[in-house]
Amino acid sequence: MPTTARHVNGSDHLLAMIGRPLVLVIWAFLLWGTLYGATLAYATATEGPSALGRVLYGGDPLLGLVSFSAACLAAIVWSIIGVFALINWRQKQTAATERTSAS
Repeated sequence: MPTTARHVNGSDHLLAMIGRPLVLVIWAFLLWGTLYGATLAYATATEGPSALGRVLYGGDPLLGLVSFSAACLAAIVWSIIGVFALINWRQKQTAATERTSAS
């Protein structure tokens, strides 16, 4: 069985070497934001608004601000993913309805 060698361009290899770790870091940041946001929402629900103030003005305000930003960004990203999933689902439902009514 012959093997086919794929020619890898130098720029493609460089892009893969930089792109894959970058995607990993972005996903880790998104997951950190999701977990931190869920924890912050729980703390705010149980302790009140003082939990939010502790995050922004607590022991390490820079880390608190980065984590809070990650939580906000994660909420935005998950909302966008949900909107696109809903649009895709509705398009599939519409196409299925049109196919059944056309038959």
